[in-house]
Amino acid sequence: MAASATNAPLRELGPGLFQLGDIRLDKKERTVSFPAVVNLTESPVEYLVVTTYGKIHESILRTEVPPYQIHLAMLLLGAKPGGVEAFPEDPAKPIPGEPLTITLHWKSSEGESRHATGEAVVKDVANQKPLADPRWTYNGSHLFQGTFLAQQEGSIISLYADPVALINQSGPHRDNDDNWLPLATSLPPEETLVEVVLQLTARPAAAP
Repeated sequence: MAASATNAPLRELGPGLFQLGDIRLDKKERTVSFPAVVNLTESPVEYLVVTTYGKIHESILRTEVPPYQIHLAMLLLGAKPGGVEAFPEDPAKPIPGEPLTITLHWKSSEGESRHATGEAVVKDVANQKPLADPRWTYNGSHLFQGTFLAQQEGSIISLYADPVALINQSGPHRDNDDNWLPLATSLPPEETLVEVVLQLTARPAAAP
């Protein structure tokens, strides 16, 4: 069963820096970061990140952080979700929403800092190499009969086209749910704590 959305207060940590539950929001860097753990390193996957009550049997990472809070943090950064109505059925067309980058940070067993992009830890089976040109897009999920579906399903970052997820990869092969594997050589061991950093890449328009 989906966890209920929490009403964690937004705390200011410094100029432009805020905490919302376990989420860190940096307005200057336009980033939202949250903790997750490595969930799978070998099995076929459809997601990069889901919640602990989501589709963990097909996700590289899992997190306790509620999708509702991630969505709120992204809106506070000024993200403009594309919405399900504009979600294209044609896989050749881009998914509307805010472009962003995804970076994972963790400590090695020796305590050294490591990082990788979201696409670097995903194997594109069709091309037999890491995912290229993912065009990560914050589409923002949607409401259905008053229910925020990302919160209900626990879907945060999807590799296979999923309008329910908060973020989709808008690149090639997104219509093929059998095309994705974790790239174990770029990942730390399962159960390793990682920080997921989402960074908006499009700057807001200047005020007139």
